[in-house]
Amino acid sequence: MMTLPTRYRPESAHGFLQNPTDGAQWRSEALAQLKARGIPSPKLERWRYTNLAGFEKANAVPAQKPELSFNPITLPWMVQNSRKLVFANGYLVFGDARLTLGGHLLEVPYDADPMEKFNDGMLWALNTAFMQDGPYLNLHEDATIEIIHVGLGHDHPQLASPRTVIEIAAGLNATIIEQYIADGAGVVHTNAALEIEVAANANLKHIRIQDEGYTRTILSSTHARIARGATYEHSFLNIGGALSRQEFWMELLEEGAHAAVKGAQLVTGRQHMDTTVLIEHAAANCTSNQTIRNVLAGDAVGVFQGKIHVHKIAQKTDGYQLCNTVMLSDRASMNTKPELEIYADDVKCSHGNTVGALDDAPLFYLRSRGIPEAEARRMMLTAFIGDLFDALDDNIKDALNKRVAQWLDHGIV
Repeated sequence: MMTLPTRYRPESAHGFLQNPTDGAQWRSEALAQLKARGIPSPKLERWRYTNLAGFEKANAVPAQKPELSFNPITLPWMVQNSRKLVFANGYLVFGDARLTLGGHLLEVPYDADPMEKFNDGMLWALNTAFMQDGPYLNLHEDATIEIIHVGLGHDHPQLASPRTVIEIAAGLNATIIEQYIADGAGVVHTNAALEIEVAANANLKHIRIQDEGYTRTILSSTHARIARGATYEHSFLNIGGALSRQEFWMELLEEGAHAAVKGAQLVTGRQHMDTTVLIEHAAANCTSNQTIRNVLAGDAVGVFQGKIHVHKIAQKTDGYQLCNTVMLSDRASMNTKPELEIYADDVKCSHGNTVGALDDAPLFYLRSRGIPEAEARRMMLTAFIGDLFDALDDNIKDALNKRVAQWLDHGIV
C-alpha cells in the first residue's frame, strides 16, 4: 500500500469533505483525491510562501445559486460591443447562454493533468468536486467576451467554484476579459479553474482584474496549451482579497508558439498575494515572457514564483522573466523564486529580480520642481506600472490604468 508523502495533510480537507456532490463519477473521483491528499500546505515547495490554513478553517459551504440582486448594466464593462456574461457565486445569472452550453459544464470532461503534473493540484480537485456553472467558450470566429464574477456576500462563508473552458479555433483572434468583484460584506471564497486550448496560428489575449473583498480568499488555476504558431498573452491586475493566489501552467507544444504573463500586484494592509507561473517549452523555436511588477504597502506580503522549463527537444528557445518590486513600507515583505530548468543547449533564457524603495533621486527632482511629495510618489508609481498594459486596446488599457489610479488615490502613497 502506497504511503502518502508527509507534506500532505489529508485532515485539512475535512471541512470540504462534509459537503455532498451530485454523485457524478468524476466528481467523486476528485473528492477521493482531495480526501487522500488534503489542501496544499507550506510543506510543499511550491506553497512554502502561502498558507491556506484560514481558507481550510472557514467552514465554507458550496454556494447556492443566488437571486440577481443588481443591474448587470451598471457593472464595470470595458468594451461596448463585447459578448457579456455575469456569474454570481459561481452561477450564470446574466448573459448570452449560447456561450455556456445552457449555463452548465457538466458535460465537459475535466482536465486531471495538473493533479499529477504538480503533485499538489488539490485546488483543481476541489474545483472539480464542487464546480458550478462556468462558460464553455468554443470559438470559431473572432470575438471579444467579457466575464464578470460577482461574489455576493452571505451570512455564512460560501465557496464559489467556477470552471472555465476556452477553445480558440485555428487562425482566430480573440479577447477574453475577466473581472472578479465583490458585492456585500459577507464572505465568499472563490476557487476558480480555467482550461485553455489555443489552436494553430490563433491569438488569445486574456485579461483579468481581481478586485475581490478584503475579507475573502480568491484562488485560481489556469492550464493553457498553445499550438504551432499560436499566441497566448495574459495580462492581470490584482488589487483585492485578503489572500489570493493565481497559478499558471502554460505548455508550448509546437514550433513557433508564444506565451506571456504580464501584470501587477498592488498589495496593502495585511493582504497576501501570490503569483506562481510554470511555462514549459516542449517544442523548438518557441518564446515566452514573464513580467511581474509589485507595489507593497503596510504589512502586506507578496509572492512571485516563476519557472521556465526547457525540454531537450526545445532548441532555439527564447525565455524571459523579470520581477520588479517597490516597497512602500519596511513592514511589508516580498518573496521571489525565479527558476530556469534547461535541458536544451541552444537557448536564450534570462531572469531578473529587483526589490527596493522608490528612487530618491527622481523623487527629489520632482519635488524640486514644486510637485508635492505625495503627488511625486504617485507619478513614479504610475510610471512603474503603466507600460505593462501598453500593448492592449486603448479602452482596456484605460480601464486598467483607472483601477491603478483609484488604488493609489486611497491614501496608499
